[in-house]
Amino acid sequence: MPKLSAASLTSSSRPLEGLTFLVDESVGAKIVPEALRELGAIVHTVAERFGQGALDEEWLMEAGVQGWVVLTRDRMIRKRPNELAALRVANVRAFALTAGAQTGQAAAELLRLRAEKIRNHCRSEKAPFLVTITASQMTREKLR
Repeated sequence: MPKLSAASLTSSSRPLEGLTFLVDESVGAKIVPEALRELGAIVHTVAERFGQGALDEEWLMEAGVQGWVVLTRDRMIRKRPNELAALRVANVRAFALTAGAQTGQAAAELLRLRAEKIRNHCRSEKAPFLVTITASQMTREKLR
């Protein structure tokens, strides 16, 4: 898909405007963050904000404190005690891309497809949450 300039986008094509994302290293540093920006989001990456290899619980806590939306490929965050605690305590809003979005291009396309649902979920659902994004649906995970 060709890149769109900010000037060529209408407000309806910028469904993530007003949201700030923190993108996990597992998602990549270029293609997906750029797709989020094209959709209107402000984007930070874990690597640029915290350095390579930062502890997940550290940046998850900061994401919650700042009100940032987390984007990851790591669905196992909900299974690791320290990361799960950070999700809960900091009221993190998180989305996890599934294996169907293995390449940066595939992940970017999936985000374009699901952008309005992501926005609506962020506006209507109480944090904390972790939602899995697939090509066919979005599923809220249980945070036990």
